[in-house]
Order: sequence, then structure tokens, then C-alpha cells
Amino acid sequence: MIYNIKPLPDGIRKYMLEDRCISEDVLEALSIGWIESTKTGGYPWITIPILDSEGKTVWVKRRRPPNSKAKSKNLNEKGSKAALYALPYLHKGTDRIVICEGELDVLALLSLGIESVCSTAGAGHFDSEWLEYFKKNMTVILLFDNDDPGRDGKKKVASIFQNKRPDINLLEINLPKDLGKGGDVTDYLLRCRSNGVDPVSALSALEEPFYETVDSEESVFTVAKVPLPKSPVPYDEWVRTVKGNFPEFAVVAEACLSTVTQLLIKDITNCFALVIVDVPSSGKTITINFFDEIAMLSYSSDVFTPASFVSNSAAVKKEDLPNIDLLPRIRRKTLLIRDMATIFSQRDDDLMKSLGILTRVLDGEGLSTDTGVHGRRALRGDYVFMILAASTPPALRVWKAMGTLGQRLFFLGLHSPSKSEETLVKQLRGTSYKEKEHKCRHVTSEFLRTLWNKYPDGVDWNRDADDDECLRIITRCARLLSRLRGQVIVYKEKWDGDSEEHSHTAPIIEKPDRINQCLYNLARGHALAMGRTRLEKNDMKIVLLVSWDTAPGHRAKVFQELLAKNGALRTNDVIELLGCSDTTARKELETLCILKVCNEVKDEGSISMQKCIRLKKDLSWFLSKECRELLVDNTAADTLGEGQSESDTV
Repeated sequence: MIYNIKPLPDGIRKYMLEDRCISEDVLEALSIGWIESTKTGGYPWITIPILDSEGKTVWVKRRRPPNSKAKSKNLNEKGSKAALYALPYLHKGTDRIVICEGELDVLALLSLGIESVCSTAGAGHFDSEWLEYFKKNMTVILLFDNDDPGRDGKKKVASIFQNKRPDINLLEINLPKDLGKGGDVTDYLLRCRSNGVDPVSALSALEEPFYETVDSEESVFTVAKVPLPKSPVPYDEWVRTVKGNFPEFAVVAEACLSTVTQLLIKDITNCFALVIVDVPSSGKTITINFFDEIAMLSYSSDVFTPASFVSNSAAVKKEDLPNIDLLPRIRRKTLLIRDMATIFSQRDDDLMKSLGILTRVLDGEGLSTDTGVHGRRALRGDYVFMILAASTPPALRVWKAMGTLGQRLFFLGLHSPSKSEETLVKQLRGTSYKEKEHKCRHVTSEFLRTLWNKYPDGVDWNRDADDDECLRIITRCARLLSRLRGQVIVYKEKWDGDSEEHSHTAPIIEKPDRINQCLYNLARGHALAMGRTRLEKNDMKIVLLVSWDTAPGHRAKVFQELLAKNGALRTNDVIELLGCSDTTARKELETLCILKVCNEVKDEGSISMQKCIRLKKDLSWFLSKECRELLVDNTAADTLGEGQSESDTV
């Protein structure tokens, strides 16, 4: 065919340079031109010569210019065959090539020095015969648009390479979701330009190994649509009901509620996992049950393993696995686990595997797995959920495993009081536990339905409105907790004679940033439950309690005794508290010093050779009157239910 191709008009050239991020050099090198239609009533087109492997023009593709009234976006010559564009760049000895969707995307990438090709037939077409153009062991990067055709096209191209060219190192670039549906590489390059960011470095940072995504949730905030309550329940009524039936569980129930309500806050992207800890038969399961069977908001599992988040069961066909994956079923819900101890009691290898999976899914971004049974399976995107769990106190080896993998769980002691003989007798005569539990379950369900229908689109939290002192308190708690749950092993060394000295491994103390954000989210959940969208002092009590209880072994108990003793603790205090030996007591005190919670001081109040420690000055706020006052129950409904006495509510 004879073409009457002309140079690009000035306006179109400006469009290509500014709006399409294509350089003058590339426009000239690849002979991008302009053609006027010879047909009556026809339209002009941008022309893109399609080249063979030797750089010769095979046919010319026409691209609709901006503001054109032409119905078709592209025009291919009649009888033309789909080809790779721009093919010559695969024959320059490159070890890396980007496959994208369209010719203009290729031109934009070439303008940055990034070698690239695309199919002239669009995202959904890629011929297996083209594989011969890709040299052995090269890296291929898939960069497609943010829409269904782009995702489907990427999967198709990837499948061809995986099945027929396993030597290829296959990567992908997932463009940010906030580019919008259909966002492409040019949109991203324009963003980089407006932000003054180097586009080559920015694209490189987005590269990751390609894997098959079996499911993907868009990273767009959603709120579960729950049924209306039979009658609206305010927060005060919820508190009165819980305290009227189970006063000893009220604070922990409040913390659980504050965990669930985080799902309504739009900017919360981390999952929060709260584990209620106490001895058997203390009431942990009862508290968890308050939140059970709430349609669209809670998901209960009595037999739970972390491997079920993304299943690779050998007994199930691969195509049926999406039907049994747990992660999609708990998205934007609260997962209830009544016995976390079954996971904590696993053998060390299995424990590390289970906690490793939990660590990953609690980032809220999904999970990818590789097995010899079904290969690679992945769920990626917005998979935010919350966890309410119960457990007996975890063993020290569990804390060590969590410290190795990165701690994501928060703990709160139920601290259920011992009951006298008289109290137990009254308990037998009073209202049954199940009846009282049913009342608490009902009021919790109705309250959460009330709240979810009050905020059907979620909550835009104004961080600037939060009380400054509350933010400082949260930060103090985060700095304390990062030290309290630090990892260190203290051991005994014998020297001359019978004298003993302690030595220790290098302490590992996490940065407080993640804890800081999680505690802030917990406080915001509490504020929202109380009907506020700004933090106040009333929200700090549960933050304090969680930060003190999320510490390994006896450390939490020893620290709280330290506060009770006005910041100073001796060996005998710990012996009496824990019922332990002098050696164990010294190790506990030494640990707090190594983790920079305390300093060792001279024991001037005793003639014995006791070890004495004192809380470090930068943590002295925890001894203040302000801190003590925050622990006082000052909610709006701090009394028992109407017509009930404390003896009736055991």
C-alpha cells in the first residue's frame, strides 16, 4: 500500500510530547507521522509503522488523535497480521524487556530508555510463535493497565511464558490502584513528572515476581451492609448491660469492641489482633461469645489453622480451592478464635510456620503461598480483618518465635478475680451464665448494627482534631511496649569461687512505629464506639492496659508490680510475686534493665545483698497521677444494671 504520510502537526506533536511522555528522538526514530483521510467525511490519524525484526515497515497502524470524532480508537490494515511492536528492540542484545498494552505506552517507555514491546492486537492477544524473539534466560516484565482486560491479558501472556519458556525470569509491575480504573503507564509517568520523581526509579521500585492471583480484592474501602437493629442501642446501654451481667469482663469487652469498630475507619489498613489471656475457665470464651453470630460482621472458627487462609489442601482440586479459602470470607469482618492455645502449643517448626502466616496476613494485604501440591496460589489486595482470640498464657518459646518473625499480636489479661466460697454459692442460685451471656450477645449485636448503619460509608477520621496529650500518651505506651516485648536471653555465668554473674545475648528491641499506629487505631476504635470521631482521655485506659499486658512470660506481671511499688523493685518483691527462686527473680530484674525499662540502683533500704531496680526517667510518666487517673473507670455508664447488685452479677 502507498502511504501519503506527513510529519506530525505542531498540536499533535505537542500532545505526544506533553500528554503521552514521548520524546522527540523516539518520534523521529520510529517514524511516527500523520495521514489525512482520502475518503469523503473521513478523519485524520496518527500513523505508527509496524516493523519486522530487521526494522522494515510491514504495515502501518493508525491511531485516533485527541478530539477526533472517529469511532474506532485504532485502525489496522485489512489483512494485516498481529505483530510485536517495536520488535527491533528485542534484537539489540537486551537482557530485560517490558511487555505492555499499547504502542504509545511502548513509545513512552522507550523515551526513558526502557526497552519495551506490545502486541498490535491489544492486551488479549499474544502469539506463542513470538517466544522465539526472547533470548534464553532474559527478564520479562509485564506492565498492563488497571482494568479487567489488562489483568486478563497479563495472565494470558504470563501463562504462555510459564508453560513454554520456564527459563524466562517473569516479573510484573502493578500500577497503583489510585490511578483509577484503566490507569496505564502513561498516567503513572505523568504523575511522576508532576511530583518531580524519577520515573525509571519509580517503575523499578514497583517490580515484583509474577505469580498467579487466584483472587484479588480492590484496595477500595468498603463497609459491610448489615441489617438495621430492631431498636437503636446507644453505647451507654451496651456498657450497662455488660457491666450488669459480667462486671469483671467489662474492660476486656470494651477492648474487644474497640477492635471490631476499627473496621469502620477508612484509613486503617492494618489488621488488629487482640488475644484475651487468662487461666482456663476464667471467662475468656464468654467474652468472645458476645461478638458471635453477628451477620456480616463476625466469623467464628472453632477449629482453626493459619494454613486455611489460602488453602493448598491435597484433597481438593485446584479449581475448587477458592471455595474453601478463609481470607475472602473474613475480609472486613472480625475472626473469632476461641482457643488460640492450640496454635501456641504446636511443635517449634509448626509454630514458626503458623506464626509466619499470621504475621503476613495481619498486614492486611493478602497472602501468597507455594507448595508442591498446587504450586503458587495468592490472594492479593485489600484483605483487612480483625481478630478476637482467647488463650491461656503463652509459653516463653511462643514469645521467642513471635519476636523472630515480627510481633503482630496484642494481649490483654482478663485478670478474673478468685471467688470466695460464698460467692460461688450465690453464683449457683443466681441467673445462669448462658442467660446473662445471651443478653450481652444480643445488646452487642444490636449496638454494632446501630453503629454500622450510622456510618454506612465509613468514617473519615480528622487526625488534626485529636487531643495532643492523647497522642503523646499513645506514643509513650508504644515506646514502653517496644522495650517490654524485646527479645533477650539472660543466663548465669560462674566465676571464681561461688559468686555468680549474669550475662545475656544482644537484645532485639523493635522500633515503636508499628505499635504506635496499632495502639492509635485501638484508641480510635474506642472513641468511635463511644460516639466520637476524635480522641479524648477516656480512650487511653485500654491503650495502657494492652501495652502493659503485651509482654512475654512474667515480664508484664513484674512491670505492673514495679508500678505498684512506685517504680522501685527488689529481688524479694519478685520472689513473693512469682513464688520463684532468688536466681529467677534476679534474671527478671536484669532483663528489665537490659531492655532499658529500668536502671539498677543501690539498695540503701536493706542490709541484704538484694538486687534493686528503678524505672527509667524517660518512662516516669507511668508513675504519675495523670496515668493513675486514666485507669479509673470513668465511662458514662459506670454503674451496674438497674435493679442489680454486685452479688447478683458474679
